[in-house]
Amino acid sequence: MSAPLSVAAPARGDVPAAERWNAESVFPTPEAWEAAFVQVQAQLGEAAAYTGILTSPDGLVAWFGYVERLEATFGKLAVYAGMDYSCDTLDPEKSARYDRLRSLGGAAGAALAFAEPEMLGNGADTLQAWAKEPPLETYTHFFERLLRSAEHTRSAEVETLLGALSSPFGTATSAHGVLANTDLVFAPAVDGGGLEHDL
Repeated sequence: MSAPLSVAAPARGDVPAAERWNAESVFPTPEAWEAAFVQVQAQLGEAAAYTGILTSPDGLVAWFGYVERLEATFGKLAVYAGMDYSCDTLDPEKSARYDRLRSLGGAAGAALAFAEPEMLGNGADTLQAWAKEPPLETYTHFFERLLRSAEHTRSAEVETLLGALSSPFGTATSAHGVLANTDLVFAPAVDGGGLEHDL
């Protein structure tokens, strides 16, 4: 019996663009991603201006608008970095971009952490009353979730520290993902015609 023919899988970097995640639909170039990254860094610096004003419906409306704008851009950053990295986890540039995204997430967690303790300081009855009236009625589910987690929410100082630690504490998980998922070697699959295919 003749040995089966084989089809070698291309290197990650040689996979045609049409067969990869379409990261360019999110940002056309890495430079555009970088510009948005810098924008989010600047936006995070604005968070402190909301300290002390989350004690009224108007203050909360302003806060939610700020957070939603921030999350919209951060979400695009995460999608682009994640898709790009997933296509080639051995590419140092893509890996560095993904790591920077994780660090930015930690910075965001620290910058925004004061908000929920401050909101809870208004009291459950007050928050529930505000959530029944526009424009905060849109956030009814958010307030329900916030009140359910009240007993587990620490002070603003502690929550800020925990937010800042999310990135370094996530390093082990990130390292495990790289070791577990980066181009593991498997035995080839053999199709019905005896042709071997790299996995």
